[in-house]
Amino acid sequence: MTMQRRRRLIAFVLTAALLTTAAVAIVSIWGSLSPGNAPVLEVRRDRFVHKVSGEGVLKAAKSTPLTVPVTLRRSVKIAWMIDDGTPVQEGDVVVRFDSTDLETELLDGRVGFVTAESKIAKTRTEAGAKIRNFDRDSEVAQLELDSARKFQTKDEEIFSRNEIIESEINEALATQRLTHLDGTRETQKVLSKAEEDLLFIERRKANMKIQQAEESLRSLEVKAPHDGIVVFHRDWRGDLPQVGDMAWRGQPLAEIPVLEEMEAEIQVLEADAGGLAVERPAHVMLEGQPDVMFTARIR
Repeated sequence: MTMQRRRRLIAFVLTAALLTTAAVAIVSIWGSLSPGNAPVLEVRRDRFVHKVSGEGVLKAAKSTPLTVPVTLRRSVKIAWMIDDGTPVQEGDVVVRFDSTDLETELLDGRVGFVTAESKIAKTRTEAGAKIRNFDRDSEVAQLELDSARKFQTKDEEIFSRNEIIESEINEALATQRLTHLDGTRETQKVLSKAEEDLLFIERRKANMKIQQAEESLRSLEVKAPHDGIVVFHRDWRGDLPQVGDMAWRGQPLAEIPVLEEMEAEIQVLEADAGGLAVERPAHVMLEGQPDVMFTARIR
């Protein structure tokens, strides 16, 4: 057998084998598509459920805020604070502020009040002495005027013209001196009253400083208004307040949640939020209780 004939024979055998395999495959496929072996799928109308998952934080729907008392007239420093998340009862101290600066203000106010009182007493004593001196001088001037009028020389037959003129001048001088003393005395009364009024204002300012310091000292403790758990507010960096931080009147510090009603703030991707709507049902699972599923509704 020549080489060329051998190659033709091999090619024929391979071709026959391939045709035989293809025929078997066709028969197998045809058999599977026969009416008795066709797959059947039952189609029925049912509810389409679209589930959206997300993560977030659990917080109270209602809470009682704890702020720096508005009675504090100045910034204060946190001297002590309870740990975040600590259970408290009504009346428990949550935050206590440093009293050093307020005690200094109270001492300054008391010193100012005593100083103003001393100045008022001194002013009254000095004013009284001056008024008594003016009264005494006025009495002397009045006696001099009465004497000048009583012994005035007006008789031209007895006294010379110069004596008459001198007597008239003495009367006029005594009158002017008495008028001047009376006017000066009234002016001194007005000045003493004005100076005393200024000292009264100074005393009131010192007294107001004392009252404000005492009121602030009574407000250095922030107490829990009811039972609950203290949750401190975080700043813009996400940090909790610390001992030594400064706080200002009205500044929010913490809150005590009302645990009877809680809400979960969940972050959902915008692509998945298309089917969400208010009052749709939801389920919440806590990391601390993975086996418990809480029912909820979208707000």
